[in-house]
Amino acid sequence: MKNFPFDKFRRDVEDALYGVAQQYGLELTVGKIRFGSANFVAKLEAAAIIGGVAETPEREAFKAIAYSKGLHPGLLDFAFTDDEGRRYRISGWNRRAKSLPVKLVALDGGRNAKAPVDWLLPYVKEAMEKLGQGLTIQQINEGQ
Repeated sequence: MKNFPFDKFRRDVEDALYGVAQQYGLELTVGKIRFGSANFVAKLEAAAIIGGVAETPEREAFKAIAYSKGLHPGLLDFAFTDDEGRRYRISGWNRRAKSLPVKLVALDGGRNAKAPVDWLLPYVKEAMEKLGQGLTIQQINEGQ
């Protein structure tokens, strides 16, 4: 498909899907698009929005795997500051990544990151204790 406006096409597809996603309470993401000479194949991912957050496969994986790795499933969305002053939020678990499975979203405008469980444990130890006492992540993030 010579001279095809690939970037504009992707934006137009995403814009068209936005209304559908809103109507059904979903987050729709257009993934990889492979173009042939007269056709294309696209990956479309859908995630239900629960409590204002899209329940992605990575979030579900974190909830399922957390206990077996020494973490608390309630740590999803926990915000913390690392030793270098960067702020992150735990956003999920990448099942295919063996050495850096924990997905982190940068809260200070930096780059998102991936981390091993061992690196994360010192930052979440206190939060796990508070979760065990019945507090929610929202309460912990607010400093209660």
